[in-house]
Amino acid sequence: MSFKNIFQDTSNLRGGTFFDKVELGDDYVIIYYYASYDSYRKGKPDSQLEYSQFINYWSTGKSVEKMIAEPVRLMKNYTDLKCVTIIFGDDKVKYKIKITKDDFENHTGLDIYELKDEQKWIDFVDKYIYSINNLLRTSFYNKFVKISKL
Repeated sequence: MSFKNIFQDTSNLRGGTFFDKVELGDDYVIIYYYASYDSYRKGKPDSQLEYSQFINYWSTGKSVEKMIAEPVRLMKNYTDLKCVTIIFGDDKVKYKIKITKDDFENHTGLDIYELKDEQKWIDFVDKYIYSINNLLRTSFYNKFVKISKL
């Protein structure tokens, strides 16, 4: 199955409520989320989401840091996908996550396609994504996330 099919239902993406648009290439995808509440309201004028809900989504439970699992999840599920970039914001700053298959494998020493095995995926997210004050997640985040002011 082509990775291009996943964008028919964006509710499967973390933060899917804030999904704006996508740019698809032969082996890459760039996923854009609304970076500010104003852009969200313009893009979804019928939404009842309040400003506090918009900013609180990204500020609770290390949601920004946990977003780094999304490019990996997409690449492990779609072997024709070699690079995922996700751009989103919390109304103050813009986050850009860019992970290539090769960079991921070099950084972690893991074969991304082996993560299709459910237990190996669970082991990866337990080690690199979840846990309180996770130094591996922080290292992963610092390597693959660029932050700029809105």
